[in-house]
Amino acid sequence: MRLEVGDGYHLSSLVATDRDRLVALLSDGKIAGWIPALPQPYTGESADSWIRHRVAHTQRRPEICFAIREPAGTLVGSVGVDDGSDPRVPNGELGYWLDPAARGRGLATRAVAAFVPYAFGVLGLARLTAHTLAFNARSVRVLEKNGFLLEGRLRRRMRTAAGDHDALVFGRLRDDP
Repeated sequence: MRLEVGDGYHLSSLVATDRDRLVALLSDGKIAGWIPALPQPYTGESADSWIRHRVAHTQRRPEICFAIREPAGTLVGSVGVDDGSDPRVPNGELGYWLDPAARGRGLATRAVAAFVPYAFGVLGLARLTAHTLAFNARSVRVLEKNGFLLEGRLRRRMRTAAGDHDALVFGRLRDDP
């Protein structure tokens, strides 16, 4: 499956050849410091495990976690929802990250914009929630530009490699404008 983001950028499934790129992007702390529960150090074994998990998931169900790719196909980020959802409660927790070198051009905003209709349509979700670190103004803008509304603040809710932080909770319903 391929979802177009614009200007040749697109979303597609992770593949085994993404291994080295995942390690390069997620092992230096520039991204890992912002993502709770990301293994540190992020190793080739971490990447192999994640790719195997993603491939196994898509053999049973539709894709829920896409690689964000530049026009040549190189992985520059990820967008998706958690895979722990109870099918009786059609909600998803949105997450995304982007290579620092690819930031500042609206790519994360466009990737989320491409993913949201897929999540509500193909995945059949009724609600998307997103937690972001309270000091992450760029992530807040991505969510706001995609119609997510601030629903609250959770004190010391998120733990990253850099410590414990407050989280802002955003939500969007399928029938929101």
